Amino acid sequence: MKKHWIVKKEPLAGSSTSNIIRLLFENRFRVHLKYLPRLFFALFMSIILMPFRMIERIFFFRKIRRTEIKEDPIFIIGLWRSGSTYLNTLLSKNRNYGYPHFADTILTTHFSLAFPNLANKLVDKFLPETRPFDNVKISSEKPSEMEHSLISYCSCSFTDCMIFPRNFWKYVSYVTLDVSPRNKKKWLKWYLFNMKKITYKEEGKKLILKNPSNTGRIKTLLEYFPNAKFIHLHRNPYYTYASSINLHIKTREVFSLQKWDEGEIKESIFKLYQKIYEEYSKDISLIPKENFINISYEEFLENPLSTIEKIHRELNLEGFKEYKQEFQEFIQEQVDYKPNVHQITDEIIKDVNTNCDYAFKLFGYEKEK
Repeated sequence: MKKHWIVKKEPLAGSSTSNIIRLLFENRFRVHLKYLPRLFFALFMSIILMPFRMIERIFFFRKIRRTEIKEDPIFIIGLWRSGSTYLNTLLSKNRNYGYPHFADTILTTHFSLAFPNLANKLVDKFLPETRPFDNVKISSEKPSEMEHSLISYCSCSFTDCMIFPRNFWKYVSYVTLDVSPRNKKKWLKWYLFNMKKITYKEEGKKLILKNPSNTGRIKTLLEYFPNAKFIHLHRNPYYTYASSINLHIKTREVFSLQKWDEGEIKESIFKLYQKIYEEYSKDISLIPKENFINISYEEFLENPLSTIEKIHRELNLEGFKEYKQEFQEFIQEQVDYKPNVHQITDEIIKDVNTNCDYAFKLFGYEKEK
């Protein structure tokens, strides 16, 4: 089947109708003809689910707004394709902490609180069994990124750039919050609202929030959560870059409503990552040392259990011994998982050597020749 006939994976299907229309206006209704079925599916789903959305709003909106986040969260940061999904899923086995599920982030504006069982069934029906870019298993109950939630309320999410790649830099600007005061206020409003919603659902637990986009938002996050803990993952830049190209292409194939130029993807990845680590380098010293840990992807994969223990110990997290068996069982489940194999060509080596000085300086990787 041709990729443009894949419609059920379109993330806007979980958005409100008004937000879909807002996005269309922002992008001047530039939707390619072959992607119209995706748009129509998203509009159809948003309209038929509107009654459920209204019910949840009536019964839960005030409760969410009144919810207090008493425990500053644990943020998992680092570039995409650095092992953060595996780490996030593994840490979620410690039920002392809460986290957003796929049903919470995909059906954010709909009924994950009012009708949780129905939400799970609906999400499982439309979600693929594995992610299109790396074959990692996903389901309604698996941990997800709150970044996906933002596309349901407002056009201030990195995910939007995968749907409207011709407006790539407009949405990427929210990764470092390099936006107008008005737009930053809008982003904060809905980001904090979603945190309150997950906190309410998780009965006040400290949240584990994995989101690569937050790597460039450290200063803003600390303004609201000064005692937050940060787990930063980094990976060999040659493999990060090769894997990121695959991520952008595969994601756009099933998300995008516009055509894109694959030649521009490589350049945009480098510019995006440089932009993120410029902010990271300026703001990393703002995090108290006892609240920050730096983990390499290679170290984590070599011994995930000892890495999890190290994270619990250095960040003073509860529950490692209590949930050690659950950690071990999940690690054992991953033994048969086969990650993507990326060929590191001479072209990739040359491009990374030219554009990724931050990775060599910050994390000590050596340049290949």
